[in-house]
Amino acid sequence: SSGINAEWPLRPGSLFSSFKRILQDEDLQLRTKCTKLICDVLPKLGGDMDTCMTFVIPNILANMAANNLVLKRESIKLVRCFSEITEDKNALVRSVIWEGIDCKDTAIAREVILGLDKLIFNILQ
Repeated sequence: SSGINAEWPLRPGSLFSSFKRILQDEDLQLRTKCTKLICDVLPKLGGDMDTCMTFVIPNILANMAANNLVLKRESIKLVRCFSEITEDKNALVRSVIWEGIDCKDTAIAREVILGLDKLIFNILQ
């Protein structure tokens, strides 16, 4: 598959594994910057994009419940951005449902439910 592998020295999996850890960091500004970076990198991933996003989707959904409006907004923006270019919209819908709505953390589940209109509508178009 063409994509990031041909241009970057890092394997996308290791890069997104690092992103996963950053998206859990206590520093909300760092999480926000990482979220924006992922949104910028997505179109360059090519065929690796869907696989890479499996590393971070649970953390992105969790950040929708953060006590930071900018991080919430950027997390929703990232899911919407991903929904526009993913090759497997059904997998994304399943992730939003299983990782978000069925999350044991009720704050995360609540925020995903409240954001469904912004997420699912975009995914299903």
